[in-house]
Amino acid sequence: MQTQTRILITLICAALLLACLPGNLGQAVAPNEPTTAPNPPITFAGGVIVDNADPGFAILAGEWGACRGGECQGAPFNADFRFADAKCLACRARFELRVATAGSYELYAWWPNGADRATDTPFTITYSGGTNTVRVDQRNSGDDWFWLQTINAQAGETISVVIGGAASGFANADALALAPTGAPPSSARTQPTAPARAQPTSRPADPTPGQPIAQPTAAPIIGGLDPNPPGKTLRLVFIHHSTGENWLADDNGGLGIALRDNNYFVSDTNYGWGPDGIGDTTDIGHWWTWFRSPNSPNYLRALYAENGQHAEYARRANNPGGENQIVLIKSCFPNSQMLGKPNDPPTTGNNPLRGQEAGDQLTVANAKGIYNDLLPYFATRQDKLFVIITQPPLSQRETNAVNAANARAFATWLARDWLKSYPHKNVFVFDFYNILTSNAGNANKNDAGQESGNHHRVWKGAVQSVQSVNNNFSAYPSAPDDSHPSNAGNKKATAEFIPLLNGAVHCWLGDGSCAAR
Repeated sequence: MQTQTRILITLICAALLLACLPGNLGQAVAPNEPTTAPNPPITFAGGVIVDNADPGFAILAGEWGACRGGECQGAPFNADFRFADAKCLACRARFELRVATAGSYELYAWWPNGADRATDTPFTITYSGGTNTVRVDQRNSGDDWFWLQTINAQAGETISVVIGGAASGFANADALALAPTGAPPSSARTQPTAPARAQPTSRPADPTPGQPIAQPTAAPIIGGLDPNPPGKTLRLVFIHHSTGENWLADDNGGLGIALRDNNYFVSDTNYGWGPDGIGDTTDIGHWWTWFRSPNSPNYLRALYAENGQHAEYARRANNPGGENQIVLIKSCFPNSQMLGKPNDPPTTGNNPLRGQEAGDQLTVANAKGIYNDLLPYFATRQDKLFVIITQPPLSQRETNAVNAANARAFATWLARDWLKSYPHKNVFVFDFYNILTSNAGNANKNDAGQESGNHHRVWKGAVQSVQSVNNNFSAYPSAPDDSHPSNAGNKKATAEFIPLLNGAVHCWLGDGSCAAR
């Protein structure tokens, strides 16, 4: 009996010890018990911060545990944060922020980073302008202020933000900040051991949805990225030639099927299409003709109205009507035979590449200049989403190392640098070049879904633009002297493109966050 009693006591003590371990997040602190006494919300230069210990925070439904800084992963804004278990999809916690003066405000959220956190925690924002739900990735981002939405608020109104549970992990509720546009809250936070809260200060920033105020040094994270299809069918037109035709084909890249299944009604242009046969011209220099030349209005009128197919691919049966809302723009692999030097700055003024096919005028500087020429037009048509697809690479037999390095540098500039100063949400770049420069051993086997390789994709909740394979030539040539991407390469492109496209669409529509630039 004594032995059995000792065993029983030992088991009880062990159970109590495990229940208190900080790694067991769901049992860190008894639910609904704040670890700090309520404090008045912080006010600063026209803004307000509400922490989970403030009167403006309330548990609406379900059990929300609490965890102090140092006990769980990540850094809370103040002494602690609240969390809902992944099993509690009905959990709801609310922050309320009162607006003192009418004006334009930016809404930010703070949550502590952690590997066990949800990747799609819903933040439902309600104010006089309506209701919007932003889903944020709390696993791969955090420990800073992340932008959620711009709000044009009325004096005296209360903005409500309800955080819900998520099946993908622990949902965190920590702190919300409402800051006047142009004066974000400081990224400085109080340390877990120091209960006095930091006074926010203004500093310049150009926030993007779900992104930290500070410019990230690694691959940017879309905190509120929605990779799901848009809620209604949108019309999309794809300007392409043979490479695009293969990518669209059901028995090749399957892009047409993927677009169909993601709620896009797809049309396209091809050789011989449109006024003046403009469809024949899709080199980088030709984009000036399409969008900036005296005949542009005629070309674009036809482009936005196009509802037919000029290649074979599956598409939705019902045309939702109206104009094409999304425009995919792609040049082909001859545009990777690029001259100049990798770091040449964009040509300004009279660019000799305007209206020209790929040839002696196709330099890094001139190509950059053409795309810069497009932005003023794009800015006037924010009712359209323009998706730029970088040119595919050439096979090693069809180019040389110098020109391939130039092509790589240009595609990287287009995907990562071109839009840094562009203030609108209606342009997105997919790095088709980069993803086609790594495979899984040969041109008929791709590395989609692999940790290593060259990618532009959504990976573990983040937008990942990475080159881990040192190669500037096509990894998917159809033949040594044929740079058309193989089926495997096109399928990789489809797999990596669709979630990014959906995220860009939600960003443009205003019902999801945007990628950092």
